[in-house]
Amino acid sequence: MPLEPTPEGFEHLSDQVMERQVTIVYGLAVHTPNPSRDRIVAGAEALGLDAAAVDRAAGILHWRGLIDCGDAQAWRVPSPAATIPSYAANLEALARDARTRMQELEQSYRDARALTQGHIETEGERPLFTQHDIGVATDELMRTAATEVLCMRATTPRTEALFAAPLYAHSAKSLNTAGNPLPIRTAYDTGVLDYNGSLDVLRSRMTAGEEVRLISGVPFTVIVGDADIALVEASQFGESDAMGVLLRAKPLVAAFARLVETYWQWGSPLPRSGTPSATAGLEERDVVILRLMAAGAADATIARQTGVSVRTIERRMSVIFAFLGASSRFEAGVLAARLELV
Repeated sequence: MPLEPTPEGFEHLSDQVMERQVTIVYGLAVHTPNPSRDRIVAGAEALGLDAAAVDRAAGILHWRGLIDCGDAQAWRVPSPAATIPSYAANLEALARDARTRMQELEQSYRDARALTQGHIETEGERPLFTQHDIGVATDELMRTAATEVLCMRATTPRTEALFAAPLYAHSAKSLNTAGNPLPIRTAYDTGVLDYNGSLDVLRSRMTAGEEVRLISGVPFTVIVGDADIALVEASQFGESDAMGVLLRAKPLVAAFARLVETYWQWGSPLPRSGTPSATAGLEERDVVILRLMAAGAADATIARQTGVSVRTIERRMSVIFAFLGASSRFEAGVLAARLELV
């Protein structure tokens, strides 16, 4: 039976001391044959809990559905395998409900702080002061976008945290407000290749439908949704009054959209796993190496991301150069572009 949230329940859920007492009482109830109030009180006294504390904890456990203490002389303790998953599911439902309300509450919080702290939030502009603010604004942008999201990502603390997420988190398709796949194009700074497992992360995001390109020298992160809203983040330069800004002013959004589009056009695409090269004669691995090289990645970075030694990368570079008829990285990049390999 689903739990009904009560003010008392929420109060105790946030009380660490009470939570410890609840854990003790539940442990005693599970380990005590034929548990009753008197037996649990006797056991709890040895652990420093009085009868009043046991009664409070028992009430919470009863509310959570973990025990039935309606009869003081014969508590009923269902199997934890049956009750704990049900309780956890109810907590998850409450958490989901809290997350759905977060956006509205966060905006109210920002509006209030803007008035009390003297930060005047002009129409179409919202300063972002913390990593949490940036995360909330990113979620808002992704949630409201309907036609396309265009990004360029620098090596910021938030980008690093993004790449540290489990692979399954990157494989989920992004959907627009109508429930249809949301096209996403992202130009990543080649510095992301220094993150552990970054190539696997990029491939997972590609599997989910994101188009990925690599380019060196991305100065800061910009995310544009539907050419209507833009998030600009520069947290890699250290904390200041604001680490970023969410923009809705059309001229500014259009300017940043053009900037991101330029970086996208200059970027080198990654080949999808299992996709043959556009020109016979190069292995898929060589196409990956070529595109990482064209994006500006160093040999050591390419070796780390492809799981081979630097010496192997140097040998494969020789093969690639011979195939293209190139004598330098620059020439190889130009020739590869002509062959539409990058």
